[in-house]
Amino acid sequence: MSSTEMEAPEAAGLGDRLRARRQAAGLSLAALAEATGLTKGYLSKVERGVGQPSIGTIYRLADALGLPAAQLLTHGGPPSALADITRASPATPPQDGDLLLRPLFPSNTGQLIALEMWPPLQARPSQDTSTHAGEELLHVLSGQMEILFENQTLLLNTGDTLRFDARRPHRTRSLGPQRARVLLVLVEG
Repeated sequence: MSSTEMEAPEAAGLGDRLRARRQAAGLSLAALAEATGLTKGYLSKVERGVGQPSIGTIYRLADALGLPAAQLLTHGGPPSALADITRASPATPPQDGDLLLRPLFPSNTGQLIALEMWPPLQARPSQDTSTHAGEELLHVLSGQMEILFENQTLLLNTGDTLRFDARRPHRTRSLGPQRARVLLVLVEG
């Protein structure tokens, strides 16, 4: 699997959360690798903040650790009973590189997960498709992207919205010279 570029705080946060949850479960890197079908080297990169797994891989990791994916994707504090607000912070993706994800509600632990996503310019290999329980909603904020299913490819332009069953294997990529900027909403099922 290829490494992914991500803003340092988010990358380190995901890696730190993965390591803490793995250690709390009493698992070595080798044991987690065996449970998920991932390599020990790849998991080490993710824990060090060097690699960003796909959403499907995050769900596989969470499944192996027996916790909701939101506990790996976000900082884990309880959401407010009234409302949560996350103030804007700049996020400029690099022109090249792999998937870039940024949690929009870093303390969310509910069933709804909102991320800002910049799909890579090159699609991930077919063996690295995302598939997980629940639903996904993609809303293209800027740019153009495609989503590749097994036997179907859909083109999405700025302003387009797609909802689908996330158990359907899928991959995304940006089209054109600029990476697309996408609102990704996951509802765990």
